[in-house]
Amino acid sequence: MAIDFSSTAGVPDDPAEARNVRLPAAAPVLEPGAPSDLDLMHGIQAEDPEALSQLYDRYNGIIKALILRVIHNEAEADDLL
Repeated sequence: MAIDFSSTAGVPDDPAEARNVRLPAAAPVLEPGAPSDLDLMHGIQAEDPEALSQLYDRYNGIIKALILRVIHNEAEADDLL
């Protein structure tokens, strides 16, 4: 079973309820042949913009959920992300 890391996965509409959102405990499930996080970090060190884009796409949903738990404002969360 894959975990949904999309930007609104599991995030309630009411910001008051956001503090009760449980974040996924597992890392994202990678497609076969997808680069590891370490490979992407090496790519970022080598100034590869595609590596940064892939790492962002992989984790933006879980990071947004964490930001929403703290600030309870989706527009500001989008700005911070």
